[in-house]
Amino acid sequence: MSWTRITCVTIFVLALAADGPGQGPEDIARLIRQLGAEEFAERESASNRLERIGVPALSALQDAAKKDADLEVRARAARLVKIIERFLFHEVRRFEGHNGTNPIWGLWITRLAVSPDGRHLVSCGGDGLRLWDTVSGKMLLFFGKECQRCYWAAAFSQDGRRLIAGGDDNLARVWDMPSGKLVQTLKGHTNAVWGAALSKDGRHAVTGSWDQKLLLWDVETGKPVREFLGRRDKIRCLALSPDGKWLAAGHFATEQAPSTLRLWNLGNGKEICSFQGHEAEITSVAFSADGKKLLSSSFDKTIRLWDVGSGREVQCFRGHSAWVEWAAFTPDGKRVISCAGPGDETVRLWDAATGRRIYCSEPFGQGFLCVAPLPDGRHCLTSGKDGLVWLWEWKK
Repeated sequence: MSWTRITCVTIFVLALAADGPGQGPEDIARLIRQLGAEEFAERESASNRLERIGVPALSALQDAAKKDADLEVRARAARLVKIIERFLFHEVRRFEGHNGTNPIWGLWITRLAVSPDGRHLVSCGGDGLRLWDTVSGKMLLFFGKECQRCYWAAAFSQDGRRLIAGGDDNLARVWDMPSGKLVQTLKGHTNAVWGAALSKDGRHAVTGSWDQKLLLWDVETGKPVREFLGRRDKIRCLALSPDGKWLAAGHFATEQAPSTLRLWNLGNGKEICSFQGHEAEITSVAFSADGKKLLSSSFDKTIRLWDVGSGREVQCFRGHSAWVEWAAFTPDGKRVISCAGPGDETVRLWDAATGRRIYCSEPFGQGFLCVAPLPDGRHCLTSGKDGLVWLWEWKK
């Protein structure tokens, strides 16, 4: 599907939404009640009107689909929600090239990393790492056979010049970008590396592992600078704050048991505070662009928003019917994008302030593993267990 076609579809839907009178809340509520009218023609007329209204009716239709006492209203509202959302949240392109030759992980593409300018994407498959042009979808670089591992962490430095990835071989590797030249191999963990990040200039790295260690590295020498001391639990994910002062890490003692998100001072390695609320393993963590909020996802099927200063839970996003594999902020911090595993193979967009679901995709593939928003605030990339990377677009 071309960019031109997507743009035309979006314009078409917005045009429908702006067409005709009777789009106020009272008019929409009346039409939703009419979905349960005794006469078939009256029900059809209301459905057609609401479909033409489009976006302004979406929120009320979502509520009706869940809560209305009339079964006919719920059924018709649910169909209309799908129709409107299908135009508002689309697949744009698929990046094909991973061959799934890894005997253990098969087609899985476990992690994605997007360059700060949004022009490049690195995808981590069991057959190796690949660099893509996000606009054309063209593969630019295959990192080589030595990279045929399962990588559970991948991130660019803030200047886009380096990439780090942590794998199931207990190592983290740092590459020069976009040449793909290996800069350093970080050796020190005794179990799989599930969290990895680079400083703004790429000269320092932070890694976290199932060996319960959090390490700060000097990339040039390949030597650890500091180990973060304190509570020792397995580390599933981590993120650096935009200003490089704080480190957030998702810790869990036992799978499917309550998990803790912890905040650390990068300068001295001391734990600052902990965020408790998730009832199962934490799967991802991300800072907002201003560094004031933290976002985490979990096997407990929720996404949670935290205030960094107070450690207080600000919002809980509920709606996924399977564990949430990944969640991330859109660049402006106003929305959250998430994806889930088997049983709920959807990508969802949420309002960060209210926790309300805005859009939901149709189920795709065999379940997602990662989602990465692009800087333009209108697109994101996803990967999963089908060997494909998907590019999506939504109404900003």
